[in-house]
Amino acid sequence: MLITAVVTTYKRPELAKRAINSLLNQSYRDIEIIIVEDGVNTGLDKWIENQNYKKIRYHNNKVNKGLSASRNWAIDNSNGLYIGFLDDDDEWKP
Repeated sequence: MLITAVVTTYKRPELAKRAINSLLNQSYRDIEIIIVEDGVNTGLDKWIENQNYKKIRYHNNKVNKGLSASRNWAIDNSNGLYIGFLDDDDEWKP
């Protein structure tokens, strides 16, 4: 059963990387990860690309829309049966 994990971030790429890595370290493997960067480009997209993370989909809002709009975009574009939200300054335990 596919689940979706959503990380929204704004100007905090180092924290977002930590949050993303916590998702990649989950024992449950059928996870789709959606990253929404809200109106800034911090290079997080390039970091994801360079890490060759196939489970991650990255989206940039291009203009700052706020947390709710970012989460709504992720919900509208998710494939998982369940959706979990992870703030960029948090981590999920394995």
